[in-house]
Amino acid sequence: NRIVVGNTVVDHERVTFGTDREPVQAIAIYKIENGKIRTVYFTR
Repeated sequence: NRIVVGNTVVDHERVTFGTDREPVQAIAIYKIENGKIRTVYFTR
């Protein structure tokens, strides 16, 4: 899922670490500047 507000993009992501571990849910927050990703924050 994705939410875009101004220059901020928030993604709900399912992150995998290979076949040995269960996937985890994470939130990625992207700050966009001049059409490019300037900063990324991740949280679980």
